[in-house]
Amino acid sequence: MDFSTLFISPDGRGRDFRVRGEARASDVTLAPADQARSVPLVLARWAEAGEASLCACLPLPGGDALVLRARNHGRRDSGYDCSANAVIVPTSLGADLEAVCRAVLAAIPEPDGSDRFARQPLSASALRDLPAATHDWSGLDARWHRRCVVTDDTASPEVVLVSILAAMSPPPGPAAPLGWATSLTWALALSGDSAPGLVVVPPKLAAQGAPGYEMARLTPQGFDGARFDTPLPVRIKERFLAQLEPGLRARAAQRLGGDAADGSLTERLFVAACEVIAPLDYETGLAQSLRFAAIPAAEFDGFFTVLARRLFRWFIELEHNTGHLGRILAFAEAETSRALLANVGSLAAAVLDSPALCSEITDDILARLIRSHDLLAVLTARRDLADILRATRPAVTLKLFDALLSGPDLSAPAAQGLTSAARSLFTGPMTGGFAALLRQHLAAPASLARTRLLTELVLLIYQSDGPVQGSGGATLRAGTRHG
Repeated sequence: MDFSTLFISPDGRGRDFRVRGEARASDVTLAPADQARSVPLVLARWAEAGEASLCACLPLPGGDALVLRARNHGRRDSGYDCSANAVIVPTSLGADLEAVCRAVLAAIPEPDGSDRFARQPLSASALRDLPAATHDWSGLDARWHRRCVVTDDTASPEVVLVSILAAMSPPPGPAAPLGWATSLTWALALSGDSAPGLVVVPPKLAAQGAPGYEMARLTPQGFDGARFDTPLPVRIKERFLAQLEPGLRARAAQRLGGDAADGSLTERLFVAACEVIAPLDYETGLAQSLRFAAIPAAEFDGFFTVLARRLFRWFIELEHNTGHLGRILAFAEAETSRALLANVGSLAAAVLDSPALCSEITDDILARLIRSHDLLAVLTARRDLADILRATRPAVTLKLFDALLSGPDLSAPAAQGLTSAARSLFTGPMTGGFAALLRQHLAAPASLARTRLLTELVLLIYQSDGPVQGSGGATLRAGTRHG
């Protein structure tokens, strides 16, 4: 067996971090550079912090893991003298994956600025199960809690990291590999499931703080910091059931069954919540789906904030809940709901994510979304603006065009989205509306982005078939020029 290898570095000026060398394992179809496409950017951010060395394990989409060793010699010309050797460890190793990641780290040489390491795959015969320093890490529980361990002035972060990894029990059941790193800069540059669960740093690098991580400090006897006895998934399951109404709790517990401490916990809890909430009447179901949002994001690594956001969006898009967008707004605008909805994200974004909900927007609902839910700001930032406008009713689409064109700072991406939407919508009853809209905005001061959009509308109108009635009874006719 062998493993894909990579070499990552900037160009000769110290900029443009990329995969500069790779060797694909014999039984792998994906190119290593494609699997590691996000790593060069994170490495560049790490280099900017000026840290000298890094060891890291990054879970990849699909279940593989990337183990990396990097060296940073500081600034050079207009960039950084930094490089990294990396190895991709496949998920097919199953329960042995984490142990192999630890052995792979020991087999990766210090980067020397060349791609020598990535000229051929790493053979499994080069791996050695090296002894790790023994230490009492009981209660650290890095598998279920994000922990940042601060070493003393004498211990190497890599040595402490390997000691912790060797002391951990194997993962229970199928689960993503544990991510780890010897840099908080690296850890904080990642997010979500990519963020490492375990970070080990020297004291001088811990001053920046570690938001989202439970701190611990190395001591001769063990460590100073919070100790956990109950695995986080078990505590999550208990809190999940406690948030359900008593009549729903027994059904959800029966649906979950068994041990919660496995990698499918997120999906199991979501499915269980859907099954018990779906039959409820609208107000009760909506309120129950948001009860999980009452749990602060700082608890349980933000698990329930993510669950509440997903449940809320699922519930408002249920087929038997269609036609209730007005009720959703009424619920959202109630004083008792605002704090909960703040934890599940923008209501306007949730509506825009659903073509079915976009089609329910009426003039009244549009006004409320703009007035109370910052719809225009959310809409301007979207990259799928054209798709959204194609999903709304014609009258609403024209009003959104008007509102966005009237804004003081129409961005180039938003103008491009409006242009794309206009090209596909410039038919039938929409044509006259666009002509009136054009006459209204032609006289107003225009930025470059707005000018390009208005020019596109002019071309569309003049290229349309037959007369188009504009504002004030004026007529624009194909093939006719008007001053």
